[in-house]
Amino acid sequence: MTWSRYGTSKLAALGVAEALFKELETAGKADHVQMVTLCPGIVNTALRESSTQVTNGKVSEQATAAVMRTYNPQLTTRRVRSAL
Repeated sequence: MTWSRYGTSKLAALGVAEALFKELETAGKADHVQMVTLCPGIVNTALRESSTQVTNGKVSEQATAAVMRTYNPQLTTRRVRSAL
């Protein structure tokens, strides 16, 4: 998996949330809105199959090992919903 893309997308999500909060704060509206930025770690989704670690339909050992340390998407969704 190309981890630089993964990390960059997480940083972008945080940046957008922070920029939006600053805009709301400047407009005097920050106390009217609550925001949560969620970065749960690596969730086992189809992203793995679309990575550069796939050659001829076979996922590399490195990518497979990384998935072993991932979160289940359904469990992640349930935990996020219950926390909110």
